[in-house]
Amino acid sequence: QLDATRSMFVGWARVDFQAAWGFLTGEAATADWMAESNARGEFGQGLRKLVLKQGLLEGSKEAEIELVRFWEKQGPAAMRGRESPSSILWDTVDQDPYRVLEFAEGLEPRHDDTRKELYLMVIGEISHSDPVRALEMFKRLPPDEGDYRKNKLREVFASLAIEDPVKASAELAALPVAFQVPA
Repeated sequence: QLDATRSMFVGWARVDFQAAWGFLTGEAATADWMAESNARGEFGQGLRKLVLKQGLLEGSKEAEIELVRFWEKQGPAAMRGRESPSSILWDTVDQDPYRVLEFAEGLEPRHDDTRKELYLMVIGEISHSDPVRALEMFKRLPPDEGDYRKNKLREVFASLAIEDPVKASAELAALPVAFQVPA
């Protein structure tokens, strides 16, 4: 029954994210049957995560707004946990990295740290299939000393070197010193 319920809500989110989300978060979320289902672990954040992810994949602006609200409400915890906003985006990146990129580029300036994290997620996902685009995205980020970022840059150059060693060498030589990563 749980899989059928999940499928129904994901299908509903494909057609009308706002209605599905409203049902899960509005008055119906406090109904007795919903409370009983939550007690059995059938709904709660897991189902909301699936609906929110589907809304993002469908390009719903309402889903984007809800994700930003969720992110702001979570604060520093937004990057941790199975049901965190970051987790929702990781799942979405696996299915459609360019949709997450579109979402990141639409964020307001006050979300620059979030945008940077999302770019790194997308860069990691596309570095093997589209290393040239991944490198272009990487160049748009401000220099940073983080190990995660250095590892992503290594992945990009490793993939680019396999695809086009001459281009990889030229791109590496042209990188500003702040972007260069010791081998």
